[in-house]
Amino acid sequence: MDGISTTHGNGEAGLPDSAGELEALLAATEQAAEALKGRAREEIDTALADLTTLVAELRDAADRLEERLTGIRASVGGEPAAPTEQDSMRRARLIAVNMAANGASRAETARYLSERLGIRDREALLDSVYESLGGQ
Repeated sequence: MDGISTTHGNGEAGLPDSAGELEALLAATEQAAEALKGRAREEIDTALADLTTLVAELRDAADRLEERLTGIRASVGGEPAAPTEQDSMRRARLIAVNMAANGASRAETARYLSERLGIRDREALLDSVYESLGGQ
C-alpha cells in the first residue's frame, strides 16, 4: 500500500490525495477482508471436521463400553438395565450434534430422532443443538 497515504511535515499520515489513491486503498481493504474471510472459513471447516471425528470416536467408545458392560452383566447373571430417559436424551443429543455438524437439516435430524430413537420431545433439543452450531 505504498504511495496510498501522504505524510505531512510532522510525520503524521494524512488522507490520500486523489480518487485513484482512494480506489486503491478501498481495493486493498476489500482484498484483505476477503483473505480474512477465507482463512476463517478454513478454520471453521477444520474445527467442524475435528468435532465430527471426536463425536464418532465418542460414539465408538460408548458402544465398546456398552458391550463390555453387557458382557460383565452376563457373566455375573445380572439383567441388563433398561436405558433411562436421560440416557436416551444424551444419545439423541450426540446424534443430533453429529448430524447438524455434518450439514443435516433440522427436519432431517428431527425425523431421524423420531423414527430411529422414538424421541417425542425433540424441539428443545433441536433448538439447543442448532443454536450451538450457529443456527444452521
